[in-house]
Amino acid sequence: MDYGYTSGESGAKNDFQKLAQTVATNIQKISQNVSSIQKMTNQLGTLQETPQMENQLLEIQKYTQQLVKDTSVNIEDLKKIPNLPVHSEEYKQRKVQRERLLERFTDTLNQFQKVQCSTLQRRKEIYQQKQSDSGHDTMLPPPGSGNSRFTDHLIELQDQSSKQQTQQMIQEELNLQALEKQANSIRELESNIMDVNQIYKKLGHLVHEQGEMVDSIEANVELASVRVTEASKDINRASINNRVNIKSEQYRRYNVIVDVRAYQHTKYGMHKSTQEEIDPRTYQSYKYLSRVVIATLSP
Repeated sequence: MDYGYTSGESGAKNDFQKLAQTVATNIQKISQNVSSIQKMTNQLGTLQETPQMENQLLEIQKYTQQLVKDTSVNIEDLKKIPNLPVHSEEYKQRKVQRERLLERFTDTLNQFQKVQCSTLQRRKEIYQQKQSDSGHDTMLPPPGSGNSRFTDHLIELQDQSSKQQTQQMIQEELNLQALEKQANSIRELESNIMDVNQIYKKLGHLVHEQGEMVDSIEANVELASVRVTEASKDINRASINNRVNIKSEQYRRYNVIVDVRAYQHTKYGMHKSTQEEIDPRTYQSYKYLSRVVIATLSP
């Protein structure tokens, strides 16, 4: 942004005041959004959470993130506006106003970074809980030669059982996709936190003469970086373990189905080369079940 003396000293003064007002308004919006983010974060995973809340939270985080970036640029632009003579009253007023805005923005940015880390931690806890819950599926009982009821009704219940297993597998895959979507949201939040860290570093250069503020900024950068690194490792490890568990469960069920079919083959004397000797219901069910298994387990 070019702030030359195109309209004289009054023009530069107006530019400064307009930009300062924009910064002040943005700081107020960021502060309000921080409160909203914290409120929604506290409701995540509780009965107060609504189906729309997660998307609303993502939207307000993205909007606030962009607002932070824009405000950071505006604060830098304040220093680019041509200064007045050092000993003038207007110069002193601008300097004080700029420093106050910078201090307010730094404090607000600190609060935003804290709530981002809080949201990240909460999302990670919910993700890990759902990932853990998805690995506790009820196992189907294997066919047993001593269970006469199971043997007598095996063919009649086969189609229904196969459909239920297929629906369960499909639901597991949908759950896995939902978990991966949440993991992606967490990674995006991690990236946003690191972006704010970069803004912190830029602010550190702007306020290098204020040692205490610089120390505070550097401390927040280090803390946020550690939290993001730990969360990223946990989410990546949980995501991999969850997919392995889901696939293992699917193949385990496939083996159960194979065991059932092997038992039926023995009972009805099925043989590959003599399909005419097979019980018709068994043969048709076998064809259907094979298609279900192949369709479900295909990548």
